[in-house]
Amino acid sequence: MPALYELWLAQVKLRKSEDLRPIVIVQIESTQLQVMAVSSQMDMFREGVDFKIDVQDPCFKATGLRKTSYVIAGIKPEIAHECLKRRLGKLEGSLRTDFERWAND
Repeated sequence: MPALYELWLAQVKLRKSEDLRPIVIVQIESTQLQVMAVSSQMDMFREGVDFKIDVQDPCFKATGLRKTSYVIAGIKPEIAHECLKRRLGKLEGSLRTDFERWAND
């Protein structure tokens, strides 16, 4: 069962791509999940806009990510629970607190 602020690999449409990609779950409903896409293409990271998940952060290991990545701001697709393929990890500690603050601004 998915939980808030977990990271999963999921089938998500992002722009023209429907590739399997990491996501963060930001809202859970009975049949749908609202998620935010995660990218490791740091050349597209927008400082002050997107949320950075830095490999140097003490809470990074819990995310299950392999390298510094970021949560893409402003795009919150809804997906069915069945689109979740594999749990990676979760946001915890100060990383979760900072994410919640960022996501609710």
